[in-house]
Amino acid sequence: VQSDTFNIEYPDLKNVPYIDASATVSEEGKLYLATVNRHRDQDVEGRITLDGFAPKKGARAFELNGSDSMAHNEIGHPDNVKIEEKAINDIGPGFGYVFPAHSATVIEMDV
Repeated sequence: VQSDTFNIEYPDLKNVPYIDASATVSEEGKLYLATVNRHRDQDVEGRITLDGFAPKKGARAFELNGSDSMAHNEIGHPDNVKIEEKAINDIGPGFGYVFPAHSATVIEMDV
């Protein structure tokens, strides 16, 4: 993953990437790309390049997010932070995706 970075004062951490990602392939032939955007205020447009995989048309993204980076669910307000499913139609061995600020996203692709 190539990403801009930031520093954290306490604990003293330098060059923490805004975007972090990992990928897995299921026995059923689905590729999952799990991504975290740590930026509190800004969406990050990413370019995803798949070496050795040719995804089939169409994919789904599952985004976990709230109204701000401190949002949380509580009794009476169980949907302050929720998962939203989105269709991705323009997909190929290289494609772009905008990761919303302060979010966790899983992209599911058939390969």
